[in-house]
Amino acid sequence: MRRVQLVALLGILPMLAGCGVGSRGTMGNTGGGAAPLVVGVGIQTNGMATNRAIDVQFSKAMNAASVNANTFLLTRAADGTRIAASVTYDATNFVASLKPNAPLAVNTAYNGLVTSGAADVAGDHLAANFAFSFVTRGSSDTSDISVYQTLPTAGQTGVSVSTLIQVVFSEGAASASVNSATFVVKDSSGNLVSGTVKYDIVTNYATFTPATALAAGMTYTVTINGVTDLAGEPMAAPYTFSFVTAGGVAQVQDLVYETDTTLGNILGWVFDPTGGTLTSTPGSPYPSGLEPYGMVLSPDGATLYAIMAEQPPSVHGSNCFNFHTQVISYSIDHVSGSLTREQTVDLNGFCAKTSGAIDPAGHFLYVGESNATGSAGMVDVLSLGVGGQMTLVSGSPAASPAIPISLVVDGNYLFGASSNFGTDGLITYRLDPATGAVQYQSAMSMPGQQGIAVSRSGGTLYSVAQNSGLISEYTVDPRNGTLTLRGTVASGAFAGEIVVDPSGQYAAVAASNGINLFSVSSAGDLTAEPGSPFGGGPAGWVFFDSSGTHLVALQANVQVYGVNNGALQLQASTTGTYNPATVTTLVK
Repeated sequence: MRRVQLVALLGILPMLAGCGVGSRGTMGNTGGGAAPLVVGVGIQTNGMATNRAIDVQFSKAMNAASVNANTFLLTRAADGTRIAASVTYDATNFVASLKPNAPLAVNTAYNGLVTSGAADVAGDHLAANFAFSFVTRGSSDTSDISVYQTLPTAGQTGVSVSTLIQVVFSEGAASASVNSATFVVKDSSGNLVSGTVKYDIVTNYATFTPATALAAGMTYTVTINGVTDLAGEPMAAPYTFSFVTAGGVAQVQDLVYETDTTLGNILGWVFDPTGGTLTSTPGSPYPSGLEPYGMVLSPDGATLYAIMAEQPPSVHGSNCFNFHTQVISYSIDHVSGSLTREQTVDLNGFCAKTSGAIDPAGHFLYVGESNATGSAGMVDVLSLGVGGQMTLVSGSPAASPAIPISLVVDGNYLFGASSNFGTDGLITYRLDPATGAVQYQSAMSMPGQQGIAVSRSGGTLYSVAQNSGLISEYTVDPRNGTLTLRGTVASGAFAGEIVVDPSGQYAAVAASNGINLFSVSSAGDLTAEPGSPFGGGPAGWVFFDSSGTHLVALQANVQVYGVNNGALQLQASTTGTYNPATVTTLVK
């Protein structure tokens, strides 16, 4: 059920106003849900080359006639001189591209502006102007664009028949050049596979979604050819790779994992959606030696990182300040679901009460902890290498006024929610996408914040208060990480976690009254689904699968629900008895 989200973040330089050269956000869009939003500025690998186009992405289909050189402008920051340029609109990806008529000056600051004159196909305009800034590098872009990474990987076998096919390029691509003619999938008989191709200018990955499930036990070949970069440079040669789908249910499993803090174990199950069962994986439970509090899955689905928060089970209940936080990595056998312990890394802090966060590219893992006295917090950063190898990043830990008990990455910022060991509220940290280094930036006082999440397209942050269950919706300013409260939505009291499914359609909150399910609008606003809450009992943790078709929850036991048109239908539950646990996660 888990699909990889591959992102190329290769040497991104900061923008003039503090925003990453590839960034998300909705700055300048403050109108109602009907107004279109600018949700991203295109990635500029290795800095802004002087001969590249500048892209912005909208939240919905735009009226192409309204996206032109009068509504998408570029000026020189020093004197406001307008840069002559042509503007085109890619209706498939909702992307506007501004191409200067002549190369920009080197090492020079420029300001971009999308005005409220831009309107969607229904005639609704941007509620306000969207402004961004950047500084050019000292050279033009003369390199060929190439394929940097793929999912599935070349030669991979046992691939799920419901997989998405994703490609990351070595640099930002011209969105209009990524289409069904340049991203071709064929089966072993040479037949074209029908599907849709989308390109995301911020994360820099192209996704092919098959119209129907792939055939079992079939070899598929993918050819990428004719894609150009933002400077107009084409691929030097076609890129081709193949993979083989699973021949049956037994080859690639749907897997569920859970932590047991009392005995220090991780438990694993194979989920059979047809039979409605959860069956223990070989070797489960897997002992850890300490209390595993949180788990984070690598974007490629190959490695499970378990955060060891406190003391060994033999001294359960003693002072957690006696034991440093650890992170243990486990490789996942996707045939059987068994876990193999690979590496253990000691961190700098204590009493980690966070599930941690990993950036979409899978390059860095962030863990929130306490200092030695509990008077302040910290964030440790682990660099993740080949095979999930962990290395503590130089400069860790980063100072924090409180322990973030929930963390999430959005663009060049890490956001944390805190409800203990310091000021209750939300914490903003600045990230260095090249090194993973974290720097505390600001804190917002809010009572008892427990869970935190961001919308699928970025730009909207959600936090939920533990006691009241009140969800706060914030607009994220991509230039400086500032949060602006946009509204609130009620969920159940004693709320735990809030999550957004990867398709961006739903959000769920675990609370005392069950699982609260919300639809997510294109603007990021939440609306409770009819029949919510679901489950008929307290829920501690909830997680979606990568397609948004299943949700796993920790209630009286571990339960897996099908998501069907805004309703949850129970499909499987664990049986037997085991010690209370804290976190579950679901992986394909």
